[in-house]
Amino acid sequence: MVERQSAGIQKTFLQVLSFTIIISCFDILMAGFLPIDALLHVTNIGTLLAFTVVCAAVLIMRKRYPDHPRPFRCPMVPVVPILGVCTCMLLMFSLPTANWWRLFAWLAIGLCIYFFYGRHHSVLTRVPASAGHMATGGAGGKRGAEPEVAGR
Repeated sequence: MVERQSAGIQKTFLQVLSFTIIISCFDILMAGFLPIDALLHVTNIGTLLAFTVVCAAVLIMRKRYPDHPRPFRCPMVPVVPILGVCTCMLLMFSLPTANWWRLFAWLAIGLCIYFFYGRHHSVLTRVPASAGHMATGGAGGKRGAEPEVAGR
């Protein structure tokens, strides 16, 4: 959903350079104007939430797609992902309440940008209706329906 001129991958480090520069400038401004305690707490809860999502995704992916090739292995599934989710949640709950309000505010802002920008810039909205299967996600002409998955 990113603009074509911004979606290029930089050859040396294999990253999207334009967005890295924009986000780095935003981070510099945040570090310059916000109290360090608030910045640390927001960083902590955001990182812990990301780890929680990754641990939960390992469990979900193993269950829904057991035969999918995995270049990276997780030992002792489901013990390690469950302990990861529990540990991260425990640490998140130990943070101050104001942190949770900041997290919800950032999540709301991020979701609004994602959905409002994506609604108008998604490649799927530009696919002609004659493409059928690809334009509807494989739901036989019904937009928004869940695609069929083998083995479910």
